[in-house]
Amino acid sequence: MEAAPMRIETDLIGQDENLKILNEILKDPPHLFFSAGYGCGKTTLMNDFLRAYYKQYSISNPGQEWILNLSSDQDRGIHCVRQSVAEFVRHAPKTPGIYRWILCDDADSLPIISQQALRRPMETHDHITRFIFCSRHSS
Repeated sequence: MEAAPMRIETDLIGQDENLKILNEILKDPPHLFFSAGYGCGKTTLMNDFLRAYYKQYSISNPGQEWILNLSSDQDRGIHCVRQSVAEFVRHAPKTPGIYRWILCDDADSLPIISQQALRRPMETHDHITRFIFCSRHSS
């Protein structure tokens, strides 16, 4: 008998359509962009998605090997972004077929030049790495 497909578990209310889409792409997700106002659950949805994504591969606590967080409380200037992203994508995952993720929460506050510096790694390393951007504005 085939195992039931992995589903995202969340405490969020009112995200049924988003959860449906995320559950459909859970096996082979593209880069993701979440956009909504403060307090809508973007970061929670992102974390719930990643938890389900790694759980399907029996990875219960993905750490720095699997996730790079470009958080707004650290220096996100072009040199830091280039260095941290370049170092992260340089190493292939120990388990082939499982993506590593670069998270950019509060992407609105990322300097334009740093945003532009992410384009090349997104394109050249998409066979091993995926990006998630969370932003208040879709632009």
